[in-house]
Amino acid sequence: MQCYCSINACISKQLSQPTCHLTQFCVQLIPHPKPRSSRWVCSSIPQSAYNSPAVQYSSAEYHTNNLLNAMYFNEVSQQIPHNAITIEIAPHGLLQAILKHSLNEGITNIALTQRGHPDGTEFLLAALGKYVSGFVYGDQNIRDCL
Repeated sequence: MQCYCSINACISKQLSQPTCHLTQFCVQLIPHPKPRSSRWVCSSIPQSAYNSPAVQYSSAEYHTNNLLNAMYFNEVSQQIPHNAITIEIAPHGLLQAILKHSLNEGITNIALTQRGHPDGTEFLLAALGKYVSGFVYGDQNIRDCL
């Protein structure tokens, strides 16, 4: 499966050179790291390293690591519970093909954008509608409440 990302791969040697500057910039954005929730699935660190201090917080180092290292989609996709909803937030639904093949049955996958769609707002609202249409509040489907 190919992933089109211009001339350079998203994870490339060109990105590893400014690591120090990137981390320093991220420290300015995230001066006080917060603990990650137990539901936060990390795709840039192998599951065997989940207990390391670097993974426990949403920190500058954690996010720099996400930008510079390969993703463990197959390993992470096995951690997503049945009946979960995954939402891709990206400039376009780049990962849709990968996610369709790697997610287990019963997981709903939604992209919020699509490259080349004539009306981005319409696509976004339709994608959110897919999520809302199956949402149940109490014993009523959300559609019945609208």
